[in-house]
Amino acid sequence: MANELSISNSATLTKNGVTTSLPGKASALVNVGGSPFVMQELTVNNTDTTIPVPAGTLGYAFFQNLDPSIAISIRVAAAGTKIARLLPGDPPTQIRLDSGITAPVAIADSGSPLMLYAILPT
Repeated sequence: MANELSISNSATLTKNGVTTSLPGKASALVNVGGSPFVMQELTVNNTDTTIPVPAGTLGYAFFQNLDPSIAISIRVAAAGTKIARLLPGDPPTQIRLDSGITAPVAIADSGSPLMLYAILPT
């Protein structure tokens, strides 16, 4: 089956009395390459915390910080480059992972916040 994943988003900016919709494609249909996918909550430490991933080529990833006060960063690998910053209260962040990313990690600014995530193979 094709186009199993439907993604849609929108953003509206209101500043200085002007409201505008931010540009970009608002929706997409994506083929999911296999099974299984991973979706779960993960306790993130203030050291690199391995994010369990599905087998195969990683595709779309969705991350959301569930903690009310501690930020979380996503890295391409242990001690690697940061690719996302999840602030408390932010909506879920969605990104397509590059094929070179095979073992992403999360790291908390402090404490042990909870993160919700999903990673789908493509």
